[in-house]
This record gives sequence, structure tokens and C-alpha cells, in this order.
Amino acid sequence: MLWRRGPSLAADVAKVVNRRREAPLAYTTVLNVLLNLKKKDAVDHTAEGRAYRFAPKLSEAELRAREAKKRTKGVPGSIVGRCGCGIRERSSIGPGAQGAVP
Repeated sequence: MLWRRGPSLAADVAKVVNRRREAPLAYTTVLNVLLNLKKKDAVDHTAEGRAYRFAPKLSEAELRAREAKKRTKGVPGSIVGRCGCGIRERSSIGPGAQGAVP
């Protein structure tokens, strides 16, 4: 949401997120997610009264790429390709495999 709307207070993020949810998230849950993103250096915040205004430090694409890289760290490239996490040609899967993992 921060990437579409720009810098926002945690309360504003919670309102927008909860519009689409059947069971609303608590404000503290949204705040914890934003603080975790700050720990990961993906967002920054500035004090605004007693609240914080959060803003993205990375583009959405940069954040997704970084998280994908973390999740696949130490996994051989051929396995990553088979899982759809990377781009591989069908021939790299194995002869006659028809897309199945050998």
C-alpha cells in the first residue's frame, strides 16, 4: 500500500487494508508489519506527533527481488528453476521430463 499511496501513518494503512478484509487486522498487527519492514530496511519512518509516517525505501520490485533471493539462498540454480523461481528452458529440466521434477 505504501508503494501505491506514498508515505502513510500506520492507522491509515490499517484502514485501507481492512477495507478488503472480512476479519479486520488490529492496528498493532499492521504496526508490527511496518516495523518489521523497517528492520529489513525496506521502509523508513519519521515521527509525526505520537505516530510514525512510514515510507518505502525500496521499490516494490527491489523488495520482491531481495526477498526471493533470501528464500532461495543456498538452493542450487537447477532446483530454483524447476520450482518456477527462475527462468529455465524446458530442456534444462531433463530429457523427456515434460516439466516434472526428475
